[in-house]
Amino acid sequence: RGHDELVADLERSDTAVIGLSASGARSQAALIRLIVALRLSNPRARILVCGQIASLGLVLGGITGADFVTADLEAALDYMDGVVGVPQDAPCPDQAQSQV
Repeated sequence: RGHDELVADLERSDTAVIGLSASGARSQAALIRLIVALRLSNPRARILVCGQIASLGLVLGGITGADFVTADLEAALDYMDGVVGVPQDAPCPDQAQSQV
């Protein structure tokens, strides 16, 4: 599935959390491009980034615009659990909560 198709599919949804996984630093440019597109198409969704890229020590929260970045599955699940009960128009959580 390509970038444009993925963005179009997610634009038709009203999901509270969009979880993205990236494998490494070489994925960073595509990840940033995808997050920018998702911010435009789904401005109320929270964006979670996880996967190998989160363990590389990159400052992904500020660079990518993700709401939460973690390499830890439990932290990702806790974040998603916390967002599900939060109104989608509420302010995004502080990116300082990101765990890398």
